[in-house]
Amino acid sequence: MDNEMSDQSHRFRQKHSIIKIPDTLYRDHSEKAYAPRKFSIGPIHHGKENLTGGESIKVCYMHHFKDRSSKPESFLDDMFQAISQIESEVREQYGVVIKFNQEEFVKIMLVDACFLI
Repeated sequence: MDNEMSDQSHRFRQKHSIIKIPDTLYRDHSEKAYAPRKFSIGPIHHGKENLTGGESIKVCYMHHFKDRSSKPESFLDDMFQAISQIESEVREQYGVVIKFNQEEFVKIMLVDACFLI
């Protein structure tokens, strides 16, 4: 039984850990069931018109998070630099082409990480 499960799980392993919902899952549900309605997290849905209202809320959360840090004056620069160092590794986790340049991508990651935390 363990070998059988291991063989099947190997089939589903992918290079990317962040993927779009496969079209085959839409068979029973519409794409709308899987799409974000208020906030985008990460670059896949970032910038979609119906989600732009959530961006100002996320930025507000980021600034509150910064203000509670031990070094609020350098927090955003320090975090931006830290994320920049791993940007290519993070970008490779996506199973789709990311349309944002490095600076835009890092800003998205920073704002969204602070919002989630």
